[in-house]
Amino acid sequence: MQKILQAAGLLEDGEARALLRLALLNIRELKATDKPVEEAVDKLILLYDSFLEAEERTALPLPGPDSELVHIVCGESFGGSLRHALRQLNLLGPHVVVTLPEHYAIGPLEGWDTPEGIELRTTWFRDHICYEMHNDCDFEAGYAELLDTLDRIPAQAGIIVWTSRSVVEQIGMRHVLHLLQDKLNPIAVYDACDYCEGKYNRTETYINYKRSGEIPTDKLREALLGLLAAVERKGADSEGPWLDSPIREKLRTDWQDISKHSKELRIWQNGAVVEVSPDYFDSYLLERLDEIRPPHGNGEFVKSARLIGGALGYCDQDISEYFFVDRLRQLAYCGALEIKGIPAAMRFFSVRRKKQNAGSSV
Repeated sequence: MQKILQAAGLLEDGEARALLRLALLNIRELKATDKPVEEAVDKLILLYDSFLEAEERTALPLPGPDSELVHIVCGESFGGSLRHALRQLNLLGPHVVVTLPEHYAIGPLEGWDTPEGIELRTTWFRDHICYEMHNDCDFEAGYAELLDTLDRIPAQAGIIVWTSRSVVEQIGMRHVLHLLQDKLNPIAVYDACDYCEGKYNRTETYINYKRSGEIPTDKLREALLGLLAAVERKGADSEGPWLDSPIREKLRTDWQDISKHSKELRIWQNGAVVEVSPDYFDSYLLERLDEIRPPHGNGEFVKSARLIGGALGYCDQDISEYFFVDRLRQLAYCGALEIKGIPAAMRFFSVRRKKQNAGSSV
């Protein structure tokens, strides 16, 4: 899964369209001809293998002696979008993008920087989160790789940590400031969502972004230009974007406080990271389910992908769809829902409200 996300992030718009076109043509051939299924499937597998091999040949650039500005972001998807925007501005090279792949909203964070903490988090993901996302993830290796990448940042490079109202990005920003505590580089925190909302929103038309990854490419380029204009003021006056030592220390201390707790769900509320119970969104999911009209003749079952897609769209928090899948399973275990199918991933099962037995007083 991680390789797929990284490879997709490296694609140009034209490359992505061409790849999608090839995949769809192969699927059309699979559906519309009498050729053996194995032949069409082999073509799709060959396309998939070629895609990942191309990614391996085009390794993501790491910070090095010539790096001028290092951008640290949460998520491979947004990392790919930012690299694309930098490439369009002819800045990729002097500018390097480092991604934090973790979904900081879910799973225990207690003792993150210790083998025991990593094992605790690994076990929780193994027990709760879809195998497609985390079966092959090695948290310990990923953490070691992150530390090595951050250590490569040269002393002269500025560091930009991108954030937003997303709890994932807010915690990620605090974590990376903790990891950079011994670096003397100038560090800035940049909220591109806030920049875009201030620049483009009007009373009659507006967008409030939940995460940086929702910003379209043209607006992301403008946000980058706004950031670079602020960076250029670094030597001209005191209005540059760089954090002073007390703010850096405050944000680093925030991470230490957050990582002392072992709850598995966090939200962003009133300008702060708040730990909440794992069942925090359960009533919300049930309300969304009640609003959906089930397809005719399906026994009132609703595809979980449809339910979760709508729930994510209307939710004001940055929560993983994999967490919602787990909550649907938990609601079935406690008797609030019935499941049809295999609840391994959201495309495999449907749900409905648990039907009460006739004569039940509940």
